[in-house]
Amino acid sequence: MIKIEITTLLTIVLLILFKSDSTFKDKFYHEVYETSLPFVEINSHFEGLFSNRKTNMVMSNIIDYDSEEFMNGLIYRVDEDYLVPVLKEGLVTYIGYSDIYGNIVKVSSMDGEITYGMLDRIDVKLYDYVDSGYIGSCHNKLYVEEK
Repeated sequence: MIKIEITTLLTIVLLILFKSDSTFKDKFYHEVYETSLPFVEINSHFEGLFSNRKTNMVMSNIIDYDSEEFMNGLIYRVDEDYLVPVLKEGLVTYIGYSDIYGNIVKVSSMDGEITYGMLDRIDVKLYDYVDSGYIGSCHNKLYVEEK
C-alpha cells in the first residue's frame, strides 16, 4: 500500500513541477532519457526498505568446465543444452546480437556488469530484475565477461 502512495505522490509532484517550471521539463528529460540511471542501486535500496523477501541458495553443485580467454572474457565449454545460471543479481540492461558473441545479455549489478554471450535461447526480458534462475541456454560454448 505504501508503494502506491509514494508513486502517486511522486507523480503529482512531477506534474506540478512540469506545469510550474518550464526548465524543469528539459532538465527532467535530460536526466531520465540522456543520462544512465543507476537502476540496480535504486532497486537494491528500494528492496532494502520495503521488501520482506527471503533469498535461498538455488544451486549448490560444482560445474566442471574448460575455458579459454577470448576478447575481454572467457569462453566456457559446457554441455549441450546448458542452462546458463544467473551469476550475480542485477537488472537486464541489454539484449541483442553480435557477430562475435551471437545472442548476448548484459546484466548490471551493484559491483559491475556481466555479459553472457553465445546464447541459443534467452529466457529473460529487457529490464527484468534477476537474482536467481537462468538467463537462457547455450550449446557447448558460453561466453562470460565481467566488468
